[in-house]
Amino acid sequence: MRNCPNCKELIGDELTSCPICKTVFTAEEMEALRREAREKEIEAKNRETSRLISYRKKRTVMTWMMFGGVFTLLFSPLLIVNKVVGIILIVLFVVLLFGGIIFGLVSGAACCPHCKAILFRNHGDYCQSCGKQIW
Repeated sequence: MRNCPNCKELIGDELTSCPICKTVFTAEEMEALRREAREKEIEAKNRETSRLISYRKKRTVMTWMMFGGVFTLLFSPLLIVNKVVGIILIVLFVVLLFGGIIFGLVSGAACCPHCKAILFRNHGDYCQSCGKQIW
């Protein structure tokens, strides 16, 4: 669908004349309108792609922060022989795990990139709220 250049009404892509104002389009005008529509479509796809790439980067940072927190907690009992090292590891666990959660919520990495609903646990490849593909 496109707008008629004369009356600005919405008309079909393949029409050679406007059914409202009866303006007849030349071949050059038809090609220019098709080219403009393609350029807008490509621009919209590029914006969506860059938005999803940014979302994936944020999601990766959040995941690695939380993984680091859990990894730290797993090794803290082994190093508890030294109380100072044990306390440092526990603090590191809290900072990384909760920092990752907070980063995910603030940056939007824990949310659907389409509807902004918060994603919980095993959400798979599709949002539970809007049903659109996340990855």
